[in-house]
Formats: sequence, C-alpha cells, structure tokens
Amino acid sequence: MTRGKCSICYNVIQWVHRSTRGWSYGSSVVDPRTGEIIKGQVTLGSSRLQQDLLIAQGIVSPFDGIDDAPQLSAIALARVRQLAAHEVGHTLGLSHNFAASSNDRASVMDYSHPRIAPGAAGAPPVIADAYGVGLGRWDFFTIAYGYSSLPRDQETKALAAMLERAQASGLRYITDADSRSVESFNVVSHLWDEGADVLAGLKRILCKRRRSLPCYLC
Repeated sequence: MTRGKCSICYNVIQWVHRSTRGWSYGSSVVDPRTGEIIKGQVTLGSSRLQQDLLIAQGIVSPFDGIDDAPQLSAIALARVRQLAAHEVGHTLGLSHNFAASSNDRASVMDYSHPRIAPGAAGAPPVIADAYGVGLGRWDFFTIAYGYSSLPRDQETKALAAMLERAQASGLRYITDADSRSVESFNVVSHLWDEGADVLAGLKRILCKRRRSLPCYLC
C-alpha cells in the first residue's frame, strides 16, 4: 500500500482462491450520512472459472480426441468478464434484472445462460457467441436514471419520462423478489434462461442434449 493512502481510496476487484465454488460479490462502502458510494469492492472466486470450463466442456463434449481447449477457455473467460461487469454493477447499486434475457441480453445484471447453436447432424453443439459483450440497453438506462445530474425542480418529471421511454422500448425489469421462489413465478423471469420464450429455450436445450450426449455415451 502506498504510504499516506488507505484501502478506502481504491476500488478493487479481488481474485480469491477457495477450496470450493462460492458466490461472487459486488459490495460497496457507503457514507451513512449521505448515501454516497465511496468505494466499490468486487470478490470473484478462482474456482468459478473452473466451473465455467466444466460447463463449456459438458456442452461442447470434446471427447473425440480433438483439442478444443482454446474454445473452452474462450467461453470461460467470456463468462468471467461478464461476471466481473455484473458485480461492478452491484457496487454501483444496480439490482438483478432476471427479465433481461427476454430483451436480447439487455443487461449484465441477469444470470446468463450460454447461447448455444446446434451443430451439424451427429455433432455436438457449437458455442460461438456464448455470452454477451459489454453493457446492455437496461444497464445504460439504469445508470442514466440513477446518476444523471438534474435540476431539482425538473427531476421528478425527467425521471418519469425516462421510465416511460424505457417501457415504450420494450425493456422489462423483474428482480429477485419476483423470480427466485415458486410463489413468485413469472413467465419471463427466470434465473438461468436464454431467449425471449422460456419454453422454446427449454426445447432447444433438450434437443441439443439429445444430439450431443448419445454421440459419446452410446
């Protein structure tokens, strides 16, 4: 640490080694007098990367003697980049948006399922565009809504207009309270889905599993 400086002066993304997979966190140090966020601290677990490699391996099924290591690594690294952005969003005060997948990856604050394309007949699926890159439309909207500097006498009207434009553009917002439990079931809000239609997405996954797993388990 630099002499004269303290840890509160730095925003941090820290890489933590764990014996098992753990949650990633995006936390903040907040001034209780004003509510101002004065430090952001993200914690990512190293074994999370190993888990993402195993997920990619299970989807691609590289068990035919072909070296697919570069593709698997690219998938895992794309997921970690997105996860880091997700946790930074939390340090800025953003909540989960589990309906973003129904808006074509509108937010890094969703839990992202890898996008999987079907392979050729008898071949395993292909993951060329596994995870989104950069921020989505919902992320830009929420940052503008939360951090725009507006005249006090115009703030209420301006924020209401932002919400109306977001709704008119088709953006949806459904967070944890209406997504995680059985009692809060919503047709467009699921923690690990991909695409606008959750049932169509499930059918795609089942079809890809039938096409890939028999190749190596028969």
